[in-house]
Amino acid sequence: MLPKSIIPRGARYWIEDHGLILAAVAIVILVVAAFALGPRIGINLIPAKKPTPVPTPAPTPSPTKKPNASVTPTPNVVNITAKPTPVVNITPTPTATPYPTPYDDTVYNGTITPTPVPTPTPTPTPSPTPTPSPTPTPTAQYHAAPTSGAGVLVVQFYDDSTGWPSKWLWEFGDGTIDHTQNPAHTYTPGTYTVTLTVWNAYGSSYTTKSGYIVVAMATPTPTPTPVPTSTPTPTPTLETPPAPPIMTTVTPKPILGVV
Repeated sequence: MLPKSIIPRGARYWIEDHGLILAAVAIVILVVAAFALGPRIGINLIPAKKPTPVPTPAPTPSPTKKPNASVTPTPNVVNITAKPTPVVNITPTPTATPYPTPYDDTVYNGTITPTPVPTPTPTPTPSPTPTPSPTPTPTAQYHAAPTSGAGVLVVQFYDDSTGWPSKWLWEFGDGTIDHTQNPAHTYTPGTYTVTLTVWNAYGSSYTTKSGYIVVAMATPTPTPTPVPTSTPTPTPTLETPPAPPIMTTVTPKPILGVV
């Protein structure tokens, strides 16, 4: 018998209720199969009849021959060749492969129809939302060029603050301020302390550089003394008297035909 683990639950209950009927049907099928296939595979359930002996024909009398001549009668031998028993190739019935659980107890035409197992849809794993890093509080830093000179000095300031500031306040030390990121400022002679304050959304910071800008007095350029230019004395020029005119005498030529 097949193990109960591979027999569907509904079929097992049916077999247990109709066991005697199934056994009787199985015996009848085996008997019919034995009578039908027994002779082909060499199994005879019905005793075979004894073969009827074949009468041996009487020998035909030979004609009388000369004496001393002996004739040996040749008996008639009947050769009975037995027919070979046909070989029947019985193909084994393939064993049904049990369907994977769970089973459907519904029996349709003797075949148990398995219930299709739905494929579970994988639940998408949500991607973690990256936590934005907070913008740090700014740190005020700056530099300028030039930081010293004489006379009137134009200084260019550069913001080097970290933390991405969005507002600036420059205090140049002479009472003036500026709100641009990289301003330029003009200084007159003196020493100045510069302060930079910056802001972003998380806070503010400032830095002060004392005596950062030094402007000296311009040294006056001496005016050169003009050197007087002497007027040269004109040298008198002696005039040469003109030469007396040269007197020339012109002799008139006679005119032809005039008396």
